[in-house]
Amino acid sequence: MRALLFENPYALIPVLLVVDLFTIWFWSRRRTRRTARTAVGALVASVVLAGLQSIVVTDRERVVGVCRAMATAAGRGDVDAFADLISGEFDVPMPEGRPFGKAELVEAFRRGFARWNVEEERVADFDVTVADGRAHASFTVGCRLISDDVMLRRHVSRWRVDLVQANGDWFVTGVTPVRTPVFPFDSLGDVVNYDHAR
Repeated sequence: MRALLFENPYALIPVLLVVDLFTIWFWSRRRTRRTARTAVGALVASVVLAGLQSIVVTDRERVVGVCRAMATAAGRGDVDAFADLISGEFDVPMPEGRPFGKAELVEAFRRGFARWNVEEERVADFDVTVADGRAHASFTVGCRLISDDVMLRRHVSRWRVDLVQANGDWFVTGVTPVRTPVFPFDSLGDVVNYDHAR
């Protein structure tokens, strides 16, 4: 219900229209003061709910916004914007046992996007859970990848991101690739080591 009321205008607006049309139809069949008040109340409630949805930003929407901002930073090769989204708590275990915190992630981002240009990035298929100041988001990224010697016209990958809330904002604490037939990685270390090997 929360998602319907505050996060998805494409679902809420049709529901409100159906309810409004039904109450107007009901009023036209029985023109009484009671049905008139019901119809007016439904119309007013629809306007209020639509207005609230445009004003209220839920934690889920903020988390999705962070994920989209990461993709935008990648598309622009903007290391500073990317770094601003990462928590100081960021920590991902690496196969060799070496530490891989925020500084290492940002440096890997810098090296990766010095080699690759990202174009037409799109983020979709979100699955988000939020509880007690922590969040987990899974999403699919599609883009075109271009380097000096290679162009991948349609690169599709899926990622799982862990986030923590601090001072009302959300920051990334972990990133894990999700293995798919076209993206055969199980850990961030696999991705980083693969890129370094090329």
